[in-house]
Amino acid sequence: MSAPRSEFGQAVVRPLLLVAFLLSQIFLLTIPRHDTLDLETWPNTQPSPRIFGTRTVGQSFVPRINNLSRIDIFLGTYRQTLSSDLVFRLFEGGPAGRLAAEVRVPGPNVRDNLFTPIEFKPLRKSRGKLLTFVLSMPGAGEAEGPSLWINSADLLPTGTLSVDGRPTPGDGIFRTYSRRTILAEWERISHGVPGRWGNPFTLAVVALLFEIALAVAFWRILGWFFEPDVGAPSKEKIDV
Repeated sequence: MSAPRSEFGQAVVRPLLLVAFLLSQIFLLTIPRHDTLDLETWPNTQPSPRIFGTRTVGQSFVPRINNLSRIDIFLGTYRQTLSSDLVFRLFEGGPAGRLAAEVRVPGPNVRDNLFTPIEFKPLRKSRGKLLTFVLSMPGAGEAEGPSLWINSADLLPTGTLSVDGRPTPGDGIFRTYSRRTILAEWERISHGVPGRWGNPFTLAVVALLFEIALAVAFWRILGWFFEPDVGAPSKEKIDV
């Protein structure tokens, strides 16, 4: 590597790469959004009545954060591969409220005794709102109808399980996710850290020191890359 090129790298390229590295870290924390867990009911103890024809099974709940974007529902297909579509509808309030989302899940995509994810456009102001999802499979007969796994206990004080619109004891087994940035989830992330590190401020300081250490390491690596060759053999002719 020639000296002028090395000097240019040290003076211009090296600082630009460091700035790009720091900006990429800020970007990853503040811009991309990810599905983050909000509510979860568990464990399952019994199946609901089969969902088929005009029969519906629903569950109301209240999200704790905004941007609800996905609900995973725990269904049982009785070891069958379903041929009819499962219809998922999400309402504001009860089933008579405004339709907030509707998704049709092809029967073969419905998982037996596993969570089936239902994704929809994020609801920006979902926090604290009563919402209800209703499941139906109008094209299925009773022998093909799946069941929503439920728990006979009242797992959600703010939620109600329903069959054909009528309240039923227990709650359905499901999980809700909201589309959030890592920075917006910082407090929740810190609560998952044991001991004194569970304080959001303490965890933020540790994360900042870690980022500084990464930046210093990255700066030094760039320095080695752009450094002129040391101890390289001389190209001058040696007189004997």
